[in-house]
Amino acid sequence: MSREATGGARLSRAAREQQIMEGAAALAVEQGCLPLPLETLGQRVGVSKALVYAYFPTQQDLGNRILQAHLEAMGEAVDAAFEAGSLRETALRCAEAYFDHVARHGPLLHLLLSDPMVAGALTPRARALYGRIMRRLAVGLRDHFGVPSRECVAALHILAALAEDAGEQVFRKRLDPALGRRLAREMTDGALCDLSVRLQRPPRVLAAS
Repeated sequence: MSREATGGARLSRAAREQQIMEGAAALAVEQGCLPLPLETLGQRVGVSKALVYAYFPTQQDLGNRILQAHLEAMGEAVDAAFEAGSLRETALRCAEAYFDHVARHGPLLHLLLSDPMVAGALTPRARALYGRIMRRLAVGLRDHFGVPSRECVAALHILAALAEDAGEQVFRKRLDPALGRRLAREMTDGALCDLSVRLQRPPRVLAAS
């Protein structure tokens, strides 16, 4: 087998998959949508187009695998954030975690979850991971503010957009990372305070989940 076909070195299957996924994630953010030009992807990671197909037969397979990996990371961050106890600090830690993710990877999660090619063919695993994250966050808001779940989900998308915008500015090297992180936290805090005032709900500690 040629060095081109193995990307210049022999890697385990897991390592090769990870290499292709990382290259595909970067390319997806760069072009802002799917599908990806697999010949370009292969050139970037040093493998043939055929080898990309061998590991990921369809673009949906590739998108779902990338999405799953990043949702798993965000799920762990959300779980850690809930150890804070109060809704305010939990929300701020979640905002910081999402900001950190976007600052490092770009708006990848938003891109994949809104792209018809991936969103229209989510695997059960990816769907379950996303659902678990959203349910946990929405239940926290619902229990605290006493508003319908549909409104909580809408509020979550707005709060996430604040952290995402700050993170993307850092990713594009238009904003200092420390300033961006502080802005993500402060904008989220301001939005929560405004929501608390409008709903006239005093802050309280979330019950352990």
